[in-house]
Amino acid sequence: SFVVQDKNVEITAPLERGVTVNVTVAAFEEAKTPDFGKLRVTLNPLNALPTEDLVTPKPVSSSGKAQFVGFPLGGYLVTVGGLGAGAYVKEFRYNGHPLPDQILPLGAAMVQDLTILIDDKAATVSGVVMDGDQPVSEPHVILAKWPLPGGDYPDPPVRTAGDEKGRFGFTGLAPGEYRVLAVRSREEDDDRLPGTLDRALEAAKKVEAGPNAVQNVRIDVIKLR
Repeated sequence: SFVVQDKNVEITAPLERGVTVNVTVAAFEEAKTPDFGKLRVTLNPLNALPTEDLVTPKPVSSSGKAQFVGFPLGGYLVTVGGLGAGAYVKEFRYNGHPLPDQILPLGAAMVQDLTILIDDKAATVSGVVMDGDQPVSEPHVILAKWPLPGGDYPDPPVRTAGDEKGRFGFTGLAPGEYRVLAVRSREEDDDRLPGTLDRALEAAKKVEAGPNAVQNVRIDVIKLR
């Protein structure tokens, strides 16, 4: 670290040889092969400045390959964009071992492998938001995988806006247990106090989303306190 005050400062920036990550995207077991031409993979640094050369999404080749070159050691959040309807990331494997979450811990080896398995049996959660016997117009709906993951970088809840009749939908979900709640506006979500959402999710409606299943639920609007 350095401080610029009333004079020029000279610093030395040592160069380190970065890590190469070879990415393979493939279908999980008997799932349909994804459209590789639409997929993009991103490694978002968790404890480093997210410069453009690090966070620019990489396209996937027609054979399901992508490569990241010259990346510093550290943790990265892996995201996959361009998945088609019904598809979701089933599993990440780092150097042959399953990753417990989307956090890639780049080690000291110069070349490392990341495999991303895509399944085509995504779940859907849809429903309507009510206030008593009246639908809530354009509610703000929050869905979270349950239980909430631990660690410093949990998988965040996803959000959507309902229509004028209170109807909403979440698609492309990994099968499993979720909690869903709704408030009247996005501003109420943005302005909430720390810890409010976690407490609200604990008491929120439980939803079991199975493979290829569509769960329709009715939820009552709440106020985040």
